[in-house]
Amino acid sequence: MPRAERTEVGILRFFEEESLEKAETLFQIVADKMRLRRKEVTPGSGSPTRQKRRTQDRRDPAISQGEEVDGVART
Repeated sequence: MPRAERTEVGILRFFEEESLEKAETLFQIVADKMRLRRKEVTPGSGSPTRQKRRTQDRRDPAISQGEEVDGVART
């Protein structure tokens, strides 16, 4: 079993088997951290990882604006 998969299974087991009090406390901590991560990413920009991989837009600007190209209207 790959390490990442073992880690995910371990996390799931923690939430299933630990006391409800402990699981809720950890869940709240993780939820707060994820909320902060979402705020760091501006709307429509994707995740920080995707931003690194993203290259310049190669589409024709006229096509992306819905203008007519070569006599054909593009949307």
